[in-house]
Amino acid sequence: MPVEVLAGLNVTDETSYHAYRDGIKAILEQYGAHFTHDFKVAETVVNTSDAPINRIMTLRYPDMDALNTMSQDEAYLSVRGQYFDKGVKDTTIIAMYDVE
Repeated sequence: MPVEVLAGLNVTDETSYHAYRDGIKAILEQYGAHFTHDFKVAETVVNTSDAPINRIMTLRYPDMDALNTMSQDEAYLSVRGQYFDKGVKDTTIIAMYDVE
């Protein structure tokens, strides 16, 4: 069953974040996954995490196995280390849910 991850990010370097998104697109496709939404947040009214959130994104995977396998993929980890870790200060996983 498809699964979607809803995450709140604190993006501090837009250039690096965009390079991350561009860099993982082909990797996501190899696992049957893709970005479904990516929003810039103008104002956060309620946030129960300690980390600020200025970006909301969702990623959809065909199943949990694809998500877990991709998250350990060497190519993904390389792109993440090069761009995501530089461009995103905080990550808050808001929800993970099955998609019908």
